[in-house]
Amino acid sequence: MIQDIIVGPLPVNNATTDWRPLEYPFTNKDKGKVRNLDADIDRLYSDWVYPIGDSIRNITLDLWNTTTGSGPSNGLWTLGANPFS
Repeated sequence: MIQDIIVGPLPVNNATTDWRPLEYPFTNKDKGKVRNLDADIDRLYSDWVYPIGDSIRNITLDLWNTTTGSGPSNGLWTLGANPFS
């Protein structure tokens, strides 16, 4: 898992500096933690990218007259990227 942390006060001093998970700007149940999808690159498309593309197939067809996902496509590609990309 990748997670943001908050550190302070700066500059770092062993006596006064502390760190904790940065949770307050996030609204999801995982409190800012996200899966590192590069760790599962073999499953990235089959478990994540293609199902999302399939779920919005009718939207992309209406907007751009092409589709994305696991089925045939007219050229719209869906690419995965991790938070560092």
